[in-house]
Amino acid sequence: MKAKLVFKLPEEREEYEMQVNAGKLYSAAWDYAEWLRGICKHDDPNKYNAEVCREKFYYFLQENDYYL
Repeated sequence: MKAKLVFKLPEEREEYEMQVNAGKLYSAAWDYAEWLRGICKHDDPNKYNAEVCREKFYYFLQENDYYL
């Protein structure tokens, strides 16, 4: 089975970029989920505030070459 995505550029540039970078975003989300899992399993989740979690999320995005 084959699948093909077709974009009308430059009008659909944003949609094209989202598809091209979807794998990077998936990898960053996976890494972040694993980090959270480790906290829940081996650490005290109450010591991590929203700012720490937000910064860690952006760290994983950067590590996977995904930039907002």
